[in-house]
Amino acid sequence: MRLSPWWLAVCASAGAACSGGAAADRDAGRDGDSSDVALVDVADARDSATGADTIGDASRERGWSYVPGRVAVLTQRNDNARSGSNLEETTLTTSNVAPQSFGRLFSRDVDDLIYAQPLYVPNVEIDGHGAHNVVYVATVAATVYAFDADYPEQTDPLWRQSFVDPAAGVVPVQMSDVGPPGYTDFVGKMGIVGTPVIDPSTGTLYVVAATREGATFHQRLHALDITSGAERPGSPHEIAASLPGSGEGQSVPGNIAFDPRIQNPRPGLLLSDGVVYVAWASFGDADSYHGWVMGFDAATLAPTAVFNSTPDGVRGGFWHSGQGLAADAAGDIWAVSSNGSFTADAAGRDYGNSVLHLRPTSGGALDVIDWFTPFDQMMLNDLDLDLGSSGVLLIPDGNLALAGGKNSALYLLDRGGLGHFSATDDGQIVQKVSLGAGEIHGLPVLWSGPNGAWVYVWAENDWLKAYALAGGRLSDAPAAENTALDAAPRPGAMFSLSADRAAAGSGILWTTHALEGSANWQTRPGVLRALDAADVTRELWNSLIVPSRDDLGTFAKFAPVTVADGKVFAATFSNQLCVYGLLGP
Repeated sequence: MRLSPWWLAVCASAGAACSGGAAADRDAGRDGDSSDVALVDVADARDSATGADTIGDASRERGWSYVPGRVAVLTQRNDNARSGSNLEETTLTTSNVAPQSFGRLFSRDVDDLIYAQPLYVPNVEIDGHGAHNVVYVATVAATVYAFDADYPEQTDPLWRQSFVDPAAGVVPVQMSDVGPPGYTDFVGKMGIVGTPVIDPSTGTLYVVAATREGATFHQRLHALDITSGAERPGSPHEIAASLPGSGEGQSVPGNIAFDPRIQNPRPGLLLSDGVVYVAWASFGDADSYHGWVMGFDAATLAPTAVFNSTPDGVRGGFWHSGQGLAADAAGDIWAVSSNGSFTADAAGRDYGNSVLHLRPTSGGALDVIDWFTPFDQMMLNDLDLDLGSSGVLLIPDGNLALAGGKNSALYLLDRGGLGHFSATDDGQIVQKVSLGAGEIHGLPVLWSGPNGAWVYVWAENDWLKAYALAGGRLSDAPAAENTALDAAPRPGAMFSLSADRAAAGSGILWTTHALEGSANWQTRPGVLRALDAADVTRELWNSLIVPSRDDLGTFAKFAPVTVADGKVFAATFSNQLCVYGLLGP
């Protein structure tokens, strides 16, 4: 990979930040030579006869020109703390994001639904095609695309990598292959659902693809060169693991083995301290699954760590509504399990419905350093109100963590002491705040702006709310809320935030949600909204004001938009990536 000296300088100064369809699919390759399953289709943008570069010629005639970008979004929700915030956005402001000046610039067609959040790398030297700002998109058809992020006329991908070969019997996993009858939270293909992660120091994109080859199911970790889509040496790696355990689904007595057919790699991938972490839940609670976390060496893809949340029980999956595992500055891992067996209060090893602080060991384990489980975990389990519907937000400049669950509650935790379990209440944690209505899917975002630090959350069937964070606690009632907009239908709104640090007039809250009906069980039309983060009652723009120009299409459940260098990249279930930005003259 070749990156410009400018981008290398940004990586060097940023340090850890750089390392770091029709029916809706809804939620809850071989080892060695990959040529037998990976079909690379590189879009040649040069004239076949002369070799002249034709990318952007029409765009240049219309006044478009290449401008190197400054900001990279390399992982789901921007960073390993899962903040969901780009605090270096200097182009988009609360003044120019308006119907007359902001809208959809173009779209990019893909082969199926997009569950993964788009990723963005500026100033990439694509092999043979010069420098481009590039947006990377993965689909449930087990395809990864690299698109030019700027030129509207450059509709073909810079490269395209597929991990299937129907002629050879290699196809994406289908929900009908793995899910229980009648389950519609997912439908159709499930080839790639977790957001990839990119290592800028090596120019490598890591992604997990699930395929069926005849009657055999496979999940593989792929490492792709971001300039060409080619597999790195040693890629892909077949994912397999087993641990001692007495729980359900024992492959042999006393042993729990990872089952690639029933385990769903739903959360975004995490890159921390040279290790790629992947986590799994289920496809529609089809038993007997467990919550797995595995680590792989980023250079070799060799396994480095493995953890099972319920080795002596069942379930306890990590799904996070697609949000990635979090990692702190020390390289420790933070995750939230869902409904499942819980015995940790009695010195057991099962951690259903728990916030977990994990630490990798030299022996290949992930040790539980600390944990928190709500006092009413049994009720949450019985009513399918799992805690693990949000993931963990590691709040900067302190020692706090935030999680939320289907029980319409936010849990503010002390990372230095999570509190374990109390049978009577949750008084041992920093704070529990009830929203009063609506399941929480996906993480809130936090912005320290002119009003101080606010935490934004928009649960299903509820209004957008902002809670003040001061003195290490959240306000008991919302500091602000928008009751003028309709309540967001199921599963609620997905968040991203852009701002120029704490500057007044720069904070924008970007949300996507379904317009009506349950997007959990159906494909529903969606809307993209931009709201003033300092005044959530003020909507700046939405994609319905000028629908002929700005329509989002169908809502992509649990996929936050990506904001970088003055553009907003939105995944859809319309087999398109929509790109928004400031309109030309």
